[in-house]
Amino acid sequence: MKFYVNDFSYNPGNLAANHRDLMEYFVDVCERAKTFKYEQLFMSDDFKVREIVAGLSFNSFILATQPTDNLRIRLRSILANQIKKIASDDPDESIQYVYWKEIESEFFKKAYNQNAPVASFRTDIEFDNSVFVVNSQTLMEDGSQTTTNGDIFNLSHSLHFQFHNAFLTAKSIAQAIIDSRWNALKEPLRFAARINQYLADIEYYEKLKGKGDTNFKRALFFNTGTEIAEMNGWTHDVRLSRINSTPGKKRKVFFARSPTAYLSIDFMHGAFELHDRNGIHIGEYNFEGVDLNSTYNDSSHNIKV
Repeated sequence: MKFYVNDFSYNPGNLAANHRDLMEYFVDVCERAKTFKYEQLFMSDDFKVREIVAGLSFNSFILATQPTDNLRIRLRSILANQIKKIASDDPDESIQYVYWKEIESEFFKKAYNQNAPVASFRTDIEFDNSVFVVNSQTLMEDGSQTTTNGDIFNLSHSLHFQFHNAFLTAKSIAQAIIDSRWNALKEPLRFAARINQYLADIEYYEKLKGKGDTNFKRALFFNTGTEIAEMNGWTHDVRLSRINSTPGKKRKVFFARSPTAYLSIDFMHGAFELHDRNGIHIGEYNFEGVDLNSTYNDSSHNIKV
């Protein structure tokens, strides 16, 4: 499931009194949309450096804030996990054009074709409206052009989620059905494409080959493993993480239901250990989701449940 940032919400000629408020607003919209199981946020290819308003881009905001800043952390999580860049059109979309106020919009086109919501930075007062009336033009096989009108709902304000509730709820139900068929013991890491995109976005392997010490690598494994586990449907179990951790060996444990299974992060090697409902170790997977076919003859890799 997808949602899009419309290209008209970038207004580098506009001035914003408070860059932080604008970024807080955008992050809030993205996080609320994620609760409805949206997997990817589509943006332009240059989204990191593109000016949202005068003097503000994602990169400039990140550079201007402290690493411990909670808003910075939330934004970086979205950029690392949710972003899919739009560099070119799909072939089957190349003959369709969607306009708003006679200006073509790549994002509106894709959202219109897929009936997906559109997110906005609200840098234009007109984005307070919940609906964009767009003009869709399609080139027919005989060379003629047909024009139709359509509405695209804009995720520009918390109140506007009421316009999306039926659509978003239907999507969440569909996702719940998919999750209900998920056998975590047989397929612990389901979304290979998303995992690989995430690893590439955070430059995981480049960081791993760097000169970082043991503590740096363990922190990298901790953060990377957490993101991958959660994007694949696992839920952090605070109690099991606590009772299975010691001063010399920390564990972060996640759980899944139907059937009950547990997943823990191997902080020594950057991998996942899979456990059955009794906490018995039954497998090991790297962060890409590849089965390492590791077996152990002792109970040192089991967890307490």
